[in-house]
Amino acid sequence: MRAGREMQQITTPAWMDLYGMQNRYTQKYGTTKMSYGINGMLQQPDSGKIYLVNGSRLNLIGRRELNLDIETSPEGPYAMNEVDGYTGFLWYNNICAVSVQNIRIDNPDVQMVVEALEKVELAG
Repeated sequence: MRAGREMQQITTPAWMDLYGMQNRYTQKYGTTKMSYGINGMLQQPDSGKIYLVNGSRLNLIGRRELNLDIETSPEGPYAMNEVDGYTGFLWYNNICAVSVQNIRIDNPDVQMVVEALEKVELAG
């Protein structure tokens, strides 16, 4: 794609099927403006569990990146079930879908901070 050129229609591969993705991403998560270093935080509303995700990837989902004349606001994040401490998160609108995976930082100080923050509702 280039500015000023007509967008070419592409065929979406089966693995990118949004409706199939919606069936796998079933848990709704809260977002927060808080971050830890360069990482953003996502918090599950029911348990308070916090996942760290790459902050630069979260910035791709910001409203200022959208053309609201043709795009709807993103829905999400929705999460997959956790496997071995990892889960995927999905945002989507009428134009595209963005999926990110959480990161784990094996540092006792980071784990202590995250565990303390899980006792506080961060969404908002």
